[in-house]
Amino acid sequence: MDKFNPAMSQGCSCERNDDLLTQLRQMDFAIVEVTLYLDVYPDCCEAKEYLETMRAKRAKVAAEYESKHGMLTMYGVCGESSDKCAHWPWHYEAN
Repeated sequence: MDKFNPAMSQGCSCERNDDLLTQLRQMDFAIVEVTLYLDVYPDCCEAKEYLETMRAKRAKVAAEYESKHGMLTMYGVCGESSDKCAHWPWHYEAN
């Protein structure tokens, strides 16, 4: 039981959410780093392949996150009928 995270002590599925976000952060870091590397070594084929691989993996993880938890950014895909979008503040009418 984690006394600093009440959701975890209640058996919440937030751990999976955190895992996906951690993966996305790690992939974002790797993408930025390899992009900076390519600025210095633009002809490195291995770095180019790694960048494309990481972009594809990140797209899959981001799609999984968004399908389960809603939009990751304001550019995320979210249909009008999706329950995942209903939690945004501007969707509620003022009392």
